[in-house]
Amino acid sequence: MQIGEKENSADSDSILEKLRTEEALETFIKTASARDILRARNTAAKRLNLHDSERKSIIYNNYSELIKLNHILSDVFAGKTAENSEFSHAEDEATVSNENIDEYLSSLSDFLKSEAAVFNQDFPDVVEGLCLGVSDAVSVSSVTGIAGED
Repeated sequence: MQIGEKENSADSDSILEKLRTEEALETFIKTASARDILRARNTAAKRLNLHDSERKSIIYNNYSELIKLNHILSDVFAGKTAENSEFSHAEDEATVSNENIDEYLSSLSDFLKSEAAVFNQDFPDVVEGLCLGVSDAVSVSSVTGIAGED
């Protein structure tokens, strides 16, 4: 679109704004040139086409969302589960029995007897235990000075 076309478009837009009443439209048709009438008609047609395409786009988007929702709801009501879903374990039907609970409690008790002592120490004891297992040469946080001649 060139500069002259932009000006014509702006003129056509302003003309259309002035033609809101029936009297203004009749006066425009009687006094305007054929070129101005065609310009106003083309601008009005462009606006109508733009609104029509926007309306079609909205209808298409809503229809697309409706189809997606329909698929989701049909899957839910059909009882389908998504395969290879990261949440598939949560979708499994869980059955808990007294044997399962006893097994979990026994496992937890064994863990507390064997490993909990490590976690229940004071902080200095934990640090000391960690430092005993690592030599200064391997430790990243320790720096050993090297004696040299000055």
